[in-house]
Amino acid sequence: MRFLVFSDIHGRAQAARKLVSEVRNEPFDFIVFAGDFTNAWFDGAEEGRRQIEEIVDILSSLDRPF
Repeated sequence: MRFLVFSDIHGRAQAARKLVSEVRNEPFDFIVFAGDFTNAWFDGAEEGRRQIEEIVDILSSLDRPF
């Protein structure tokens, strides 16, 4: 069983897109996100929710559980 593990996206959708493009053809079974998904501490709760939705949508394109 192989895991893709990463952290510190801080709400940057472009970083999530780059990650997805780099690992799309790699063999792994699960995605583990180790923290700092959004930058809501600085950007506010509503912006944090928007960041989460956008990044989850991007990661979902890998079609692996996370």
